[in-house]
Amino acid sequence: MKRDVCFLAAALLATLFMAGCSTIKEGAKDTYDFMFDREPKSGPMFTEDDTPIIELNSDAADSLFYNISQHHELPEGSPVYVHHFTNEQDPNDTSRFGRVTAKQVATRLAQHNLLITDGAPKPLPVKPAKIAMDNATEEDTGFFQSGKEVSPRPAMLTGTYYIGDTVIYMNAKIIRLEDNVVISSKSWTLPINDNVRELLPQLKKRGGLEPAVRDTF
Repeated sequence: MKRDVCFLAAALLATLFMAGCSTIKEGAKDTYDFMFDREPKSGPMFTEDDTPIIELNSDAADSLFYNISQHHELPEGSPVYVHHFTNEQDPNDTSRFGRVTAKQVATRLAQHNLLITDGAPKPLPVKPAKIAMDNATEEDTGFFQSGKEVSPRPAMLTGTYYIGDTVIYMNAKIIRLEDNVVISSKSWTLPINDNVRELLPQLKKRGGLEPAVRDTF
């Protein structure tokens, strides 16, 4: 009986010793990594926003159309011409970004049944000054008027962009050509991600990020 008790005690001590060794071993590994600087020195600085810019540009176009439709600024069938968006910092910027973003906004406006029109705007008819509009004719004004309805009034979609550190600041407006009145405008931002860098080659020339931890001695 005494022999069995001793055997059980020895087995229990052996089990506790092995468990202790395992814990010490794992702890020693953590200590070793800390003392000898084997842990990762840095992680991702930020998560890049990879939202497709066409979605953000379409949302902006929805706002542009809403402003027009709420105030009935353009009669049905009014042609809307498109000018590519320009770089506020560099008007001579010929990158594809300005053309692509303008087309994306224009495409969404076309889905709202605006008459997006290619080419340069046609010359506007000259309207004689001081004509009583109640009695005006198509020959007098260049625009047929019957009650509250008038013929199409051409407009232009134009916009600008400004390249910031992490986003691009966008601004677009629709201008009625006969009187240069801005009938709708919208500002929004686009993330700077890999797809945008492909459209703006100048972003690639800025170089990569500096390493957060010294890697040479």
